[in-house]
Amino acid sequence: MSRDAAHDAAMDRIALTVRDADVPLSDLGREQASALGHWFSGQAEEDRPEVLLSPPYCRALQTAEIFRGAGGAPAEVPICFDEHLREKEFGILDGLTTRGVANLFPEQAEFRRLLGKFYHRPPGEEMLVFAGGCIGLATGGSGDVLAGLIGGLAARRASPVQACAWAAYIHGAAGRALSRKIGTVGFLARELLPLIPRLIDENDPGGTGAR
Repeated sequence: MSRDAAHDAAMDRIALTVRDADVPLSDLGREQASALGHWFSGQAEEDRPEVLLSPPYCRALQTAEIFRGAGGAPAEVPICFDEHLREKEFGILDGLTTRGVANLFPEQAEFRRLLGKFYHRPPGEEMLVFAGGCIGLATGGSGDVLAGLIGGLAARRASPVQACAWAAYIHGAAGRALSRKIGTVGFLARELLPLIPRLIDENDPGGTGAR
């Protein structure tokens, strides 16, 4: 809605006062979610959702809740967040209309025209996501182990981003190794420590001086 209003008003920037992820569902979106839920409520049980996946956006969660509340899925069906279900990161173009991109970043507008909007990757800060850990890492002291790994790799001349990325990977790999040996949950943070030197050696991050 805000994007459409900005385009209609020939504005360069979309008028948002909150993060895009915190924008609530519009009235039209509520009507559509309810209508879809009512339609699914009339379908055979085996044709109705057994789980609802939601991106980490307020409006997406509200859509799932309204859909389920309208009978689209049984009340006990969980709504599961998945960080992978995210919109494209727009970098320096975030919050700009098509007109705004052309006015403020004409070279990017041309790249987008040549490559197509789905293949154009705007410049800007990148976000690294690691989804290879395990639930067993949610134990007291595990975060301290991760922080120590970051500090240790940084002390071995890794850049801040490199240290964080490799620490997250090694931390997750240690957790997975313990999960296979002990079980999904139940291991202690201190049991991660003996695994770390071998994992660093096996996954040497190059110029950090790990070897």
